[in-house]
Amino acid sequence: MLLKAIDAALPEVPASDPMEFESNDVSAETSVAKIPIATRRADALGLIAESFLQHRIESLSGGDRHQLIVHVDADTLRDRTAGCCELEEGPSLAAETARRLACDASVVALIEND
Repeated sequence: MLLKAIDAALPEVPASDPMEFESNDVSAETSVAKIPIATRRADALGLIAESFLQHRIESLSGGDRHQLIVHVDADTLRDRTAGCCELEEGPSLAAETARRLACDASVVALIEND
């Protein structure tokens, strides 16, 4: 995860140092110094740390990572009985599996009348 974050931040780090040849005695044909990739990755890690310190944990709580929609009969959940339990546009699953999925997830209950 850290390496993916560094790779994502890498485009924000310049690949060359325009300040390297700012003196007036250097010809315009002199190329700009290339920054080594290891240095750029270290700078990218610094950007990640700086961003976290600036935004703290609030920036990480952007909602649920995954969303599963499970249709379950109310009686099945309430009474722990067998009944209809299926994924949205997907296969059926055991009611106990739906209970386990919901045990540490945010749940939005919607009761429908047939």
